[in-house]
Amino acid sequence: MKGDLLYDRWDKHVKSFKNSNHSNILFIHYEDLITNKKETILEIVKFLKLNINNKRIKNIVDVTQFEYMKNKLEK
Repeated sequence: MKGDLLYDRWDKHVKSFKNSNHSNILFIHYEDLITNKKETILEIVKFLKLNINNKRIKNIVDVTQFEYMKNKLEK
């Protein structure tokens, strides 16, 4: 509950990566996936250097909607 890890606090641990020169780390905020899903997915695709067309991106956005997954689970 205090946020402590074995060596230091969790938030300090994450901030240490954010403030470093690591170009191979992509930070994604949960809130961005909710409010800006398509843009966040495009950011992930770019970071991973994937070649995904717009139709596939739209499909990813569609199938990761809460309602879609809920309906799929109910079936």
